[in-house]
Amino acid sequence: MNDATKWRWENARGISEIFAAEPQVKAIVLTGTVAESIVDDFSETHLHAFWTELPSIDQQHRVLERVGGTSVFGVEELEWSVCIARRFHAN
Repeated sequence: MNDATKWRWENARGISEIFAAEPQVKAIVLTGTVAESIVDDFSETHLHAFWTELPSIDQQHRVLERVGGTSVFGVEELEWSVCIARRFHAN
């Protein structure tokens, strides 16, 4: 495992632990080049959190604050159809 992979793997583990603290999160999956250990200096880390119900605004803020992150889409009340549309639009 090269240094670029190791750093991203450790970072993903820390972020996953923060998401896993939310009771509605049932699984977190690491995908892409980090999961495959074929990282270079420009690689992104892709984590997918699977919730049993959509996160509330408070949960979104709490998780973002704990990971020190921001949301590309903003923090708002979510609806399933919006999440599905965003997922397919992002590809």
